[in-house]
Formats: sequence, C-alpha cells, structure tokens
Amino acid sequence: MKAPSDRTWLFRMSALASMAWISVACGAPTGTTVTRPLRTASPPPEVPRETFPLGLVPQLGHRKTPLVLAVSPDSHLLASAGAEARVYIWELGTGMLLRTLDSGSTQVRSLAWAADGRRLVTGDVVGALSVWDAATGARKWTASMPTDVRALAIVNDVVFAAGGPTVARFGLGDGKEQAHASVPRPVLALRPR
Repeated sequence: MKAPSDRTWLFRMSALASMAWISVACGAPTGTTVTRPLRTASPPPEVPRETFPLGLVPQLGHRKTPLVLAVSPDSHLLASAGAEARVYIWELGTGMLLRTLDSGSTQVRSLAWAADGRRLVTGDVVGALSVWDAATGARKWTASMPTDVRALAIVNDVVFAAGGPTVARFGLGDGKEQAHASVPRPVLALRPR
C-alpha cells in the first residue's frame, strides 16, 4: 500500500477530529473512496450497506466524541480518547482499530507518544498518569497528579505533565516523580524547546 498524500492525510485527520467517516485507501480506482466509521458499529442510514466491498466491515470505535488525538512519531498510529474511559489505537494507513486501552472509570484528557513509538502516555480528569505498551496494551506504570492532567510532553525519557497550576516531571521508564512546581495560572499545553 502506498503512503497517503498530504491531502489525504489532512482529510483523514480532519475527519477523525470531526467524527466523520474516514477515507481508507483500499486499492480503489482514483477518485473512489471506501469509508469506515470510527464511532458506530454500522454505517449511517444514508449509506447503503451494499456499498461496502466484500470483506470490508465497519468497526466499532468511539461511542462518544473523541476529545484528544495523538499521532505516533512514525506517523503509522493514531491514539484517540475522550469522554469514554478508553483509549483507541488506530492504524492510519488502513483505518483499522488495533487495540483498546481501558483507562479505568474516568475521561482521558491528554495523550503523548514516546519518541520510540512503543509507549503511550495518558492523563485523565482525576490526575492519573499512565504509561502503556502500545504493542500489547499493557499498562507499565501509573502515577498521580493533584488535579486533572491537561497536557503532556515527553523529552529524553522524561514525562512532563501539567494539571491546573502544577507541572511535574516523571521518569518514563519507572514513573518516579523527579520534580514538581506550582505556576501562577493553569497550564493547558506543553511543548519541548
């Protein structure tokens, strides 16, 4: 399968963000698209089921609107999360749902991929911070923040997490808190320098 063009990539990301159907390259003739839902188990009523080629079945994904997306460093995987207590990992080239991570009983607010693309960090509304093995779906460790985790960044195997007026630093491998600080206003985003 050839890599998607920039235009296809932007369409896919836009569609994921708006919960529209995503276009999947399936060897269809130029100008023809095949769609798969991320949100429902069956096509919407306006799309007749007969339009799906044999072997292409819509997949069950989010039941509620995703609120946060993160693309893996190699651009092959997409993690999505939101009002559900689950994180979904999708293969961008095919639109296939690879695995579902059960984060517990709270909404996931932030996602970040490690540079190696093998680990995914999640932060939720009760301050739980978790690191997952993206290949197996196993939770490696969990740490906690005093408030909801609204922003994450990973730099040189160090996880930076922000929630409310607190910014903390954790080791990516062991989850040990290395430092924390209070800031005058809530932090909504983090980016490496």
